[in-house]
Amino acid sequence: MPLLPWDAVRLSGVMPFATAATTLQQWMDQGLKHIRFSGGEPTLYPWLNEMVKMAEPCKRIAISTNGSAPLKRYLELAELGVDDF
Repeated sequence: MPLLPWDAVRLSGVMPFATAATTLQQWMDQGLKHIRFSGGEPTLYPWLNEMVKMAEPCKRIAISTNGSAPLKRYLELAELGVDDF
Protein backbone atom coordinates (compact mmCIF):
# COMPACT_ATOMS: atom_id res chain seq x y z
CA MET A 1 0.00 0.00 0.00
CA PRO A 2 1.52 3.39 -0.98
CA LEU A 3 2.08 6.07 1.63
CA LEU A 4 -0.43 8.89 1.69
CA PRO A 5 0.62 12.54 2.25
CA TRP A 6 -0.45 12.53 5.89
CA ASP A 7 1.52 9.34 6.58
CA ALA A 8 4.67 11.47 6.68
CA VAL A 9 3.17 13.33 9.63
CA ARG A 10 2.30 10.14 11.44
CA LEU A 11 5.75 8.69 10.84
CA SER A 12 7.83 11.77 11.68
CA GLY A 13 5.61 13.68 14.11
CA VAL A 14 6.08 16.94 12.17
CA MET A 15 4.03 17.89 9.13
CA PRO A 16 6.35 18.65 6.21
CA PHE A 17 6.19 22.25 5.01
CA ALA A 18 5.06 21.21 1.52
CA THR A 19 2.07 19.31 2.94
CA ALA A 20 1.10 22.16 5.27
CA ALA A 21 1.53 24.82 2.57
CA THR A 22 -0.47 22.85 0.00
CA THR A 23 -3.27 22.23 2.49
CA LEU A 24 -3.40 25.88 3.55
CA GLN A 25 -3.44 27.05 -0.07
CA GLN A 26 -6.28 24.65 -0.91
CA TRP A 27 -8.32 25.99 2.02
CA MET A 28 -7.62 29.58 1.02
CA ASP A 29 -8.60 28.83 -2.59
CA GLN A 30 -11.92 27.61 -1.20
CA GLY A 31 -12.54 30.87 0.70
CA LEU A 32 -10.86 30.39 4.09
CA LYS A 33 -11.36 33.58 6.12
CA HIS A 34 -10.18 32.61 9.62
CA ILE A 35 -7.43 30.21 10.64
CA ARG A 36 -6.17 28.94 13.99
CA PHE A 37 -2.86 27.11 14.18
CA SER A 38 -3.02 24.57 17.01
CA GLY A 39 -2.10 21.06 17.98
CA GLY A 40 0.91 20.29 20.07
CA GLU A 41 2.67 23.63 20.56
CA PRO A 42 2.47 25.59 17.28
CA THR A 43 5.32 27.94 18.23
CA LEU A 44 7.65 24.92 17.95
CA TYR A 45 6.64 24.21 14.34
CA PRO A 46 9.74 25.00 12.25
CA TRP A 47 7.79 26.75 9.46
CA LEU A 48 5.16 28.61 11.48
CA ASN A 49 6.41 32.01 10.30
CA GLU A 50 6.06 30.94 6.67
CA MET A 51 2.57 29.56 7.29
CA VAL A 52 1.48 32.79 8.98
CA LYS A 53 2.82 34.79 6.03
CA MET A 54 0.90 32.54 3.62
CA ALA A 55 -2.28 33.07 5.66
CA GLU A 56 -1.97 36.87 5.44
CA PRO A 57 -5.07 37.24 3.20
CA CYS A 58 -7.22 35.75 6.00
CA LYS A 59 -9.23 38.17 8.12
CA ARG A 60 -8.10 36.52 11.33
CA ILE A 61 -4.99 34.49 12.15
CA ALA A 62 -4.96 32.85 15.57
CA ILE A 63 -2.57 30.56 17.41
CA SER A 64 -3.50 28.28 20.31
CA THR A 65 -0.42 28.23 22.50
CA ASN A 66 0.51 27.35 26.06
CA GLY A 67 2.49 30.59 26.29
CA SER A 68 5.82 28.92 27.01
CA ALA A 69 7.81 30.62 24.22
CA PRO A 70 9.78 33.80 24.98
CA LEU A 71 7.81 37.05 24.60
CA LYS A 72 10.01 37.89 21.60
CA ARG A 73 8.49 34.94 19.71
CA TYR A 74 4.92 36.21 20.22
CA LEU A 75 5.89 39.74 19.23
CA GLU A 76 7.47 38.35 16.06
CA LEU A 77 4.30 36.41 15.22
CA ALA A 78 2.13 39.45 15.90
CA GLU A 79 4.32 41.47 13.56
CA LEU A 80 3.75 38.79 10.88
CA GLY A 81 -0.02 39.10 11.24
CA VAL A 82 -1.20 36.91 14.12
CA ASP A 83 -3.98 38.78 15.89
CA ASP A 84 -5.14 36.24 18.47
CA PHE A 85 -3.18 34.09 20.89
